[in-house]
Amino acid sequence: MKNYRLLPLGWVVATLLLAGGCRVEERLAWSPDGTRAAIRLPEGLCLMDPAGKLSAPWASDVTAAAWLPDGQGLVLVRALPVTTWAAGARLLPSNEVATVEALARGLLDTVKGALAAADGDADAVEKNFIKPLSLSPGDYLMPALVCLHDTHTEALRQLVRSAKNNAEMEKALTGPHEITVHELTVYPLTGGAPLVLERTLLGLSAPRPAPAAPVVAFLRGAELVVAPLVGGTNRLVAADKVVGSFDWAGEGKALVYAAQVADKWEASAVNLYRIERRTVLDEHGALVGGAVQPLAQAAANFEPRVQCLPDGRVLFASLAMQLPASSDAKPAAHFYLVRDAASAPTVIPTPAEALPQDLGAFAPSPDGRRIALVSSGDDKVSVVDVASGAVETVAPPRIGKSRTLPAWRGTNALYFAAYPAAEATRPEWLRWSPGAAPQVISRAWGAGAVTNLVEK
Repeated sequence: MKNYRLLPLGWVVATLLLAGGCRVEERLAWSPDGTRAAIRLPEGLCLMDPAGKLSAPWASDVTAAAWLPDGQGLVLVRALPVTTWAAGARLLPSNEVATVEALARGLLDTVKGALAAADGDADAVEKNFIKPLSLSPGDYLMPALVCLHDTHTEALRQLVRSAKNNAEMEKALTGPHEITVHELTVYPLTGGAPLVLERTLLGLSAPRPAPAAPVVAFLRGAELVVAPLVGGTNRLVAADKVVGSFDWAGEGKALVYAAQVADKWEASAVNLYRIERRTVLDEHGALVGGAVQPLAQAAANFEPRVQCLPDGRVLFASLAMQLPASSDAKPAAHFYLVRDAASAPTVIPTPAEALPQDLGAFAPSPDGRRIALVSSGDDKVSVVDVASGAVETVAPPRIGKSRTLPAWRGTNALYFAAYPAAEATRPEWLRWSPGAAPQVISRAWGAGAVTNLVEK
């Protein structure tokens, strides 16, 4: 969940806070043959064997990682911090550089206008300028502010000094500032140089290489984009207003995803969304924009995940709602399966109250027979049998809140993060198989390697 803080000088000099640790994240991804995993640790991206032995970190600033189908490389998303506009401009595409520099030229006059509306009082900018105009920061604000600071230093300094109560304004404008450049890169593990596919100020996430074609799908903000793995500028925007996680379907030629109905996803409210499918590759593997096929309508107060099972059915979670309802009604969340636009979604028949209301963090096994899930509200780990709906508790709730998505290695080995015992002083990575007790695999790791796996 992204948080913003507005300093008293207002929107024009807002400081963006880093994303808070309130989401369940994908930190572990197994290679297709299950011999090694890519795991994100605070010190960088490492490789890990099934017993938990780690390599040295070999990539930094990684926010997401996905294996290529042949297991010979990964597609990474990295968040590159830069502290000057000159450094940012060297990394970014020309169209984003032009946008930022144009905004920076206008930003100086905007600051002047904000101060004029506040009668020169920096502390009154938010009340007299921000709120009446309903302004909020966007992806380009901080880069434009850094550009303004670096290219119009003296004019900005004089403007700040002319304001009353300008201490916080001066502090905000003199830095230090940091811009995040998001990068999508193919990293071969068999030699060869990394290939940068995209750099942008917009958020990049969820890289998903196609299973049988040299392309990768990913999220750029709320846009679902498909790009060739060989580089170039060819792109297909498969959908916009996409929320949560998506998957490949239709023998790897189509994508299934959740498209929000409203313009904005409200984290604390019930949101409506559609499960959709769209063909994005033709029979030759070329990018093509097929017709959008609506599969289902759903509602959630969590970010939805959409996954395709091996038999072609699409798995998703939704609140079961019937309106009108009483003011204190608490709709239950369920897993659903839908095959195509001609069929209605069917519920997986789990026992009453066996599932949390937050079903935004789950991972189906590769054979589609089981679903591993955690909730952001506690640190319980469960496994659901897709056919029967039976729910097995793999790790009971203890003292924390899950922040790590479980990951399957093959069909019968689940890796997850939890406190291994009630008296444990730190979370660990554990391995579980049906019929066996979970085993800790990270006991020899340093304390920093298990930081933030579970939030106390």
